[in-house]
This record gives sequence, C-alpha cells and structure tokens, in this order.
Amino acid sequence: MDEHRVEVEGTARRSVAADRVLWSLVVTESGDRPADAFARAGERLDALTRGLRQQLGDVADVRTGPLSVRPQRDEHGRPLATVNVSGQVTVDVPLAAAGRAAGAAMSAGADQLHGPTLRVRDEPAVAEALLGEAVQAARRKAERAAAAAGRRLGPVVNVQEEPGEGFFPRGEPMSMRTGGHDGPELTPEDAQVTATVRVRFALDD
Repeated sequence: MDEHRVEVEGTARRSVAADRVLWSLVVTESGDRPADAFARAGERLDALTRGLRQQLGDVADVRTGPLSVRPQRDEHGRPLATVNVSGQVTVDVPLAAAGRAAGAAMSAGADQLHGPTLRVRDEPAVAEALLGEAVQAARRKAERAAAAAGRRLGPVVNVQEEPGEGFFPRGEPMSMRTGGHDGPELTPEDAQVTATVRVRFALDD
C-alpha cells in the first residue's frame, strides 16, 4: 500500500423489527421416464401456485421457479435410469400471515417447506442510512492508526461499499409453536441490518 495512504474498514449495525417472512416450497417427482416426471412436476408446481394464491390472496407474493432435472446415481456413482425433477415456489408474506402461509403451503401439496426467513421490507433504505455511520467508524479507526504511526489523517481518497452481512436475525430467526390448521404460531426475534465500507484516507506529514 502507498506509504501516504491508510485503508480501513468501518461497520455500522442497527437492530430492526422484521415485517416480512419468506417461505420456500418444493415439489419433487421421480421416474424412469424424464419427460413424464417433468410433466408431473410441472403440473404439481402449477397446482401449488394456484392453491397458494387462492388461499392467501393479495396478502402474499407467490413466485414460481424453474424445474430442475437431476439424474440419479447409485452408491458407486453409476448413473441410474431414474431422474428426480424438482421445482420451487417462494411465498413472501407479512409477518402476521407467516403461520397461515405455512399451513397453506402444506395443504396445497408441497413436499418440503423451508423457512421461515425473516425480511425487512425497507432493508435497502436502512442500510443506506447506515453508510454514513460506517464511514465515521472507519474514520475513527484510521485516526487511531495514523496517531500510532505519528502521522496526521488527511482527506478521504476513496470509499467503497463492501458486500456485508446485510440482514440477519439475532439468535434464532423465529420460535415456532404448534398451531391449528392455519399453520404454526410464530414469534420473531429482532434482527440487524449491517452496512460495511472500506475507506482510504490520505496521510499528511
């Protein structure tokens, strides 16, 4: 690094309350005729999507992903005649509808249910607001480094936003208690949004 530069990383975090939940649903079909297995999986995926939209209505954002075909192999890695065809549907709902969405997913015919994943609707805005705090954190770190080297911190030369951890839960994302036919009752924990920057400062004599 240039002897007249110092580069440091600054991070800022903020605890926020999650207001959205994401569920991932999977359907799988197997068979020794790939075309037939593909057709069955496609029909089930379409039926799952329709069922979710009927049960959840406008409260949910239901998105259907592509189908994937995977040849099966035996324990020695040799190809078998059978294939697995799987497809995925994601359901994005308000926090209050999380349990209802889980119940709808299973009643609509999903083979697997993954989640819940906590989300914050305005996460980008929160992260953007944290950028200034992250730069200030970097400046404090750079000032200490410059003082330790007997130098004086100069102006900012470059600021680069780092791919940070973004949104993540504190502890377990949600506690789940058994509910009725509407799915499990969910109690969310707080979560955090993180902004990280790498800042290069000039060093003055």
